Amino acid sequence: MHTASQEREREIIGEGNFKKRGIAPDTEVQFSGIVKEVQLVNPSITIVVEVRQATGAVQAYRLQGRSPKAFLSAGYGSLVMQGATVTVEGLSKGDDPQTITLATVTLPDGTKIFLGSSASGM
Repeated sequence: MHTASQEREREIIGEGNFKKRGIAPDTEVQFSGIVKEVQLVNPSITIVVEVRQATGAVQAYRLQGRSPKAFLSAGYGSLVMQGATVTVEGLSKGDDPQTITLATVTLPDGTKIFLGSSASGM
């Protein structure tokens, strides 16, 4: 278990490493949009969500998660439908802000789905 000061030190060291490489650290994001595509291709699922910006432009975000097998085994395959309006909370990757990891997707009926991580297979 880490103390609060140890955690903060790790955050600072991590931020410094990102800055040295010219990459911003991951950022928490939340947005609502429409599911455009669900890709169940190994090694991880990808859900494309399109969000209409204030300017009227449409921005596509890629939500990356667990393996297709784990996603389907959890019973999520029939829940995330193309055309559904969803709310997403997750981490925007520092080096690719349109890619979202560790996302929780809230469906129109209020059901929450944790997509897990493509890195951990969770």
